[in-house]
Amino acid sequence: MTVFAGSRRWPTVALVVALTGILGSACTPSPAPPASPSAATVLPSPSPSPSPNGRFTVVGGEGQSAPTADPAMTPVPESSFCVSTVELTADAVPIRPDAIWPGLGATSFNASRTVSRHRAGCAAKRPAEPDCTVSYPFTAQGPDEEVLAFGLDRLVTGEARVTVAASPAGATSAQRIVSYHSMRRQPGRAGKAALAWLRSAVATCAGGRPGRLGETSGLVGSVSSPDSPSGRARSLFVVSGDLAIWVVLDGGAWSPTSDRQAVDAAVSRLRSS
Repeated sequence: MTVFAGSRRWPTVALVVALTGILGSACTPSPAPPASPSAATVLPSPSPSPSPNGRFTVVGGEGQSAPTADPAMTPVPESSFCVSTVELTADAVPIRPDAIWPGLGATSFNASRTVSRHRAGCAAKRPAEPDCTVSYPFTAQGPDEEVLAFGLDRLVTGEARVTVAASPAGATSAQRIVSYHSMRRQPGRAGKAALAWLRSAVATCAGGRPGRLGETSGLVGSVSSPDSPSGRARSLFVVSGDLAIWVVLDGGAWSPTSDRQAVDAAVSRLRSS
């Protein structure tokens, strides 16, 4: 601790020592009383119940109250209780670029599948309005929340990329990117309500209007993209039975032929996957 006394100096060292002793004893904290053993005891929950993960709610069953998150603690994800997510292997990926455009150059792809476990007490809410600042389905929810909030049986997402010549002379190269989002809805009123929400979100955030992309009909629109020379990527929303399919054509060097190849292949493969 520093003691200021203007520009004056204490005349003797003894006075400094005395002050140091006084201040030192004044700043020394008293030892804390020992903690009560009972206060440090944590009793196990009377029945196992998933802890909230901070993203969706796990509601307790009969005779249980819903667990409450302690705001002072970091929530522990328990999404595996409600959903199962796997990264798909090359053989299971629904859309591979070499299957759409064979022999066009370097390719890459990825996909994941999230499936509902249909367990009682797992729930999530859709937002009242879409958030157009984030990607489809225009909510800030992750895949696990999305499956629960939209009442899905299954969600498949991924993308396929291929490097192609950006000009007939082949002097420069560009990437074509197909990204996709396939929701398999549960039947009933909840599924219909989710579909209505998605249609409205696509119209609001992507400007989706009835039309055709390639040879496939649906709601055609566009979304912002840093990978597209124009800054926009074309999108298509298609409903096929219990599937709601979203496809985005991104990057450059597209043509009517490549549009048709990409969209038709993507929708066909997602319908059968």
